[in-house]
Amino acid sequence: MILIWASQPKEVKGHEQAYDRPCVVIKAFISLGLIVVVPCTTTFPKYSSYTNDSGNLR
Repeated sequence: MILIWASQPKEVKGHEQAYDRPCVVIKAFISLGLIVVVPCTTTFPKYSSYTNDSGNLR
């Protein structure tokens, strides 16, 4: 299942603010009105500062 948000949440903060991203629904809690989603991303990060090897800093 691909989840597409109808509108962007206003409380989103950070470098991914206002981006549309496809997501996979993992679990739905119907009685609580909640779902658990995992965003679909590429295997390579957009910014190298978010990796384990950030310029071989020690």
